[in-house]
Amino acid sequence: MNNKEKLEDIIENVLLLDISDAIDEIFEKIATSKNRSSEDEEEIKEYRELKTEFEELLKDLKADKVESEEIDELIEEFEQMIFSDDME
Repeated sequence: MNNKEKLEDIIENVLLLDISDAIDEIFEKIATSKNRSSEDEEEIKEYRELKTEFEELLKDLKADKVESEEIDELIEEFEQMIFSDDME
């Protein structure tokens, strides 16, 4: 697996799934409490924006529009982010 494929895999199988799970958790909390706060709304909005950004990045990767240096930097950044989340 080359670094482009590795980054695509991280985005598709880790980051986008984590975002979807986080959004689902918020909606479950809202359903349980039957109360939707402005904080919940803001959090949902932020996750949706982040999801859109990752989807755009994935589209650019598949179209070979991302430089190899940037791919390497993103892999390192995302792996650090994932590793630090796993440690919590």
